[in-house]
Amino acid sequence: MLNKMKVTFSLFLLTVLFLMIDYESLKNAANKISLVVFYGLLVLQTIALLLNTYKWNMFIPELRLKTLIKFNLITFFYNIVLPGQGVGEVAKIYKMRNILPTNKIVTSVILERVFSLFTALLVCGYGLYFTDYQYSPSLMFAVFLTIIFIAIVLWTIKVMPFESIGIVTKIFNSHLSDKINNGFLKFSKGVKCSLTFYTASMNTILGIMAQLLNVAMVIVISKSIGLNISFVDWCWIFSIIGVALILPISFAGLGVREGLFTILILQFDGNIEDGIVISLTLFAIQIVFAIIGWMLDLRKLNYSFHN
Repeated sequence: MLNKMKVTFSLFLLTVLFLMIDYESLKNAANKISLVVFYGLLVLQTIALLLNTYKWNMFIPELRLKTLIKFNLITFFYNIVLPGQGVGEVAKIYKMRNILPTNKIVTSVILERVFSLFTALLVCGYGLYFTDYQYSPSLMFAVFLTIIFIAIVLWTIKVMPFESIGIVTKIFNSHLSDKINNGFLKFSKGVKCSLTFYTASMNTILGIMAQLLNVAMVIVISKSIGLNISFVDWCWIFSIIGVALILPISFAGLGVREGLFTILILQFDGNIEDGIVISLTLFAIQIVFAIIGWMLDLRKLNYSFHN
């Protein structure tokens, strides 16, 4: 039922947007994206993928980088075909369940995703601080507050004794099952073992680099179609869209991504067609990587079947 609602919501948003566009303008803007530009975007996305995988590898050093790259590519596929951007991470955990203990995999995936969110907010804060755009002060406050909140939560889990965590969960949730409580204790132990000053600092640095590569992709597309928006403005625009796509309200982010790009671009004298072209070009890049992930997943399934 929930998945049907997500698909319906995505279709509704896309229908509204496509009823508002001028198809001739859309065609002209899309034709400006040359094959050279598209190949360049694939290169940038590949580098970002490698950086994100290396970040993840720091929390799960038992596996080779090559293996983790394959699973991240498979995640692209499930993020496309299943409703919700976070579903791919769940699928990745399920696919890896026979390789390492599940709690180890879950901890590594959560930590990598949390640092990706953390660094996206840092880049967003940088953009908001230096932009000339007049935004609501509450936006900067919300970004700053979320950054502090994430840092405090990670630090608390890192330093709090395991026994104290068990006591706290029982105090606030007396009905909490032992299974859930034990799962949280295993997660906290995993955080204590995996999260060090080195892994935290390197994940922050590499996460910022990966986020800036994503910003560079948007800048390349926008310059190609003649849209002039500054680097600092793209930093906060793209980061806000990325954070919004985490919310499980649409199918593969469709509709939400296009709508947000359009709304935010309109603030800089852009038009609906520009927002649609930028969004769909980025989606096309994701589809390319999703196809590779799909082929890897099929190969893995065939291998498992024959064995």
